[in-house]
Amino acid sequence: MLPVSELAACGSLTEVSPSVEGDYVRMVGPEGQAREWTLELGSGGTFSAGLTSGSAGIETGTWSRDENRMRIHFFQQAACVDNEGVYQYTVSGDRLTLVAAFEPCTPRRMALEGTWVRGRR
Repeated sequence: MLPVSELAACGSLTEVSPSVEGDYVRMVGPEGQAREWTLELGSGGTFSAGLTSGSAGIETGTWSRDENRMRIHFFQQAACVDNEGVYQYTVSGDRLTLVAAFEPCTPRRMALEGTWVRGRR
């Protein structure tokens, strides 16, 4: 039996992107000062991210995806207000990795870019 990826290459199947919806966590900040952040990607395009402990600093916004790119609009700060970030993403097991493809907002990039682990709240 051929693996799914080989069948997809033959045109027999279409490879489906793994689901990215869910809750993730990762450490954000410089070593020794990093704090745990939570990222929630809702199935209806809702988005929230911020410090895991307490509700202070939780920001909400929207997200969408096509193929291996995710468009994220959140952070109501100067460079972020009217701009969305575009991130390449990969899913491997319980890990979601975001790499900025186009990101005019440095604070958002610093918060989001990296590897997030699913369901460790």
